[in-house]
Amino acid sequence: MSDQRIQYTEEMVGANHPTKSDTLNRLALVETDIDGHGKARFLKEQTTIPGPASGEGVLYAKADGADTCLYYRANGSSVLVARPSAPAFKALGFISGLQASKQDDARLLVRAGAVEIGGGIYYLPEDTTISPGCVNGVNLVWRALTVTPPASGDTLSADNFHNFYTTLDGLVRLSWRNGGWYITDNTAHRVIGLYPSANGALTNYATVGGMYRLGLGLTVLDTTSPPTSNTNVNICLPILSGRTYGDFTVGVAAPGGNVGFWCNYETLLSSHHNGSTASKAIGQCLMWSSDGTALMSVLASEGTANWLRIILKNIHIPSGMAR
Repeated sequence: MSDQRIQYTEEMVGANHPTKSDTLNRLALVETDIDGHGKARFLKEQTTIPGPASGEGVLYAKADGADTCLYYRANGSSVLVARPSAPAFKALGFISGLQASKQDDARLLVRAGAVEIGGGIYYLPEDTTISPGCVNGVNLVWRALTVTPPASGDTLSADNFHNFYTTLDGLVRLSWRNGGWYITDNTAHRVIGLYPSANGALTNYATVGGMYRLGLGLTVLDTTSPPTSNTNVNICLPILSGRTYGDFTVGVAAPGGNVGFWCNYETLLSSHHNGSTASKAIGQCLMWSSDGTALMSVLASEGTANWLRIILKNIHIPSGMAR
């Protein structure tokens, strides 16, 4: 019945009559439940734009091409609220909060936040302490901190956070896909950050802008027999698809001559001291790597290079992982 009004041929009958239909409430029950609360609001397309009075606003439907669109009008102007054919909003790659920082040698503090995984949004309602893995070796190792969806619902807990090696031992590859970083071979794991450890404990670090800063720095190489020809040297950068960049302080020395330091075919440091006294060059430089190592050598024009020290100060957070 398209016309829900009481007709002149009908009787005015209320609810729960034993034999006759309710006509008094029929029109109201289209959009209102029996408790007086609304069920739905049906809006017919308007051929003219409604003109609400001063201090009023009106929602109305109006045709726009093949769509019946929802508008709101007040103060003489209309705003499009919804269009059925518009693509649904997808928060692809969304992440907010969830920054991790060192709480003590064995624990990370993850801040409250939210993250998109596989089209769903999952929430960590409060700051949460987790106990990630730490490497026992003396060399610095970066691990990827990941989060997986809960078995049910959309609330995250400490059990949803995991970690994987990203450096040379126990290598796990990370890849960029669907707006974020994921474990290449297990796309349920969304990577939300990196953290460093060595000697069985978390290394002091802080997230500052687009960098992980290692405070006073961490020595990744200190040798009296530096490579004098192009040699791959582990400089403790995480392994990601593409390049990872690090800021390093480098010191080199060679008695009795000039000395230069090359990395990835670029001259990064040089010192010119002619004579028999020792020479040393110390300076800051940028190195990049796609496998955690850098191709480097130290060359002396006279004598033999006898010292190379590399201290990692910062790594640049990969694009799409900083926030």
